[in-house]
Amino acid sequence: MPSDPSDRRVVDFAQTRTTILFDALRDLGEHVKLTNTHVARITRDMAELQADMRRLESRMDRRFNEMEERFDRMARDVKEVMGEQILMSNQILSAQQDARRALSRIEELLEERAPDRDAPNA
Repeated sequence: MPSDPSDRRVVDFAQTRTTILFDALRDLGEHVKLTNTHVARITRDMAELQADMRRLESRMDRRFNEMEERFDRMARDVKEVMGEQILMSNQILSAQQDARRALSRIEELLEERAPDRDAPNA
């Protein structure tokens, strides 16, 4: 042990500083430990979020594919209906033309008989 009081003060100062440094290092170790725990929790949370995102992306892809299938089906149905409408329109036009021809033929037949009606009965 130092016998000189000034040496004693230097030793006490050094011991105090060592204790302060030790306490600071211990506190820093606790902070690192807490930080590691916090980082591990955040890493787990991020992994869960990434899994959730993959599930959501998968669901969105399925919904998108279903929507595309429905639109394709609707487009086919619309084309089919339009084709049927065109066919019906052509049939109606053809029927109208047939009706006009029939009316014209009836008028011709009536005109052919009309002179017979005007002729005096003998």
